[in-house]
Amino acid sequence: MPSNCRMIKCGLICFWAIWFSVVLASNVCDALVQLGTLPVTWPFASGNYAAIAKVTARYAVPSAVLGALFVGVILWEGIGTVLFWRAVFVARRAGCDRDAVYPAFGCGLALMAAFVITDEVCIVYDLEVSHLRLFIAMLMSLLFIELVPDERCVDTAN
Repeated sequence: MPSNCRMIKCGLICFWAIWFSVVLASNVCDALVQLGTLPVTWPFASGNYAAIAKVTARYAVPSAVLGALFVGVILWEGIGTVLFWRAVFVARRAGCDRDAVYPAFGCGLALMAAFVITDEVCIVYDLEVSHLRLFIAMLMSLLFIELVPDERCVDTAN
């Protein structure tokens, strides 16, 4: 029977896999709304395309560039989603393997760092706070997974 710590670690990885999946799905739906494939009243659309347009408005970014930025974010989230689900399946079989965990968290942390830098460049501090919190939460999850030994927690078999 796995220790409580190992279960918590697997749970953290699973949380981030689910979170990335939901974010990816809502952004894909938003893209489909923008393309006219889904109606504008579609309830599960992130609204992030409009947010990108709003925060970059001060720089008069062309709509083609906005679309490319949004597609880039969706692709990055897609890679993160795949990497986190891979880490979940590896963790269920063999525990938290660094070869699976590090790429997933590296991708997620890099995405949040890119958002924080973009928020600073576009001077949208209200969004930056949210992105910083996600960055910190992801980093704290990784630190727990890496630094807390499985043996440190009470074994659930006792």
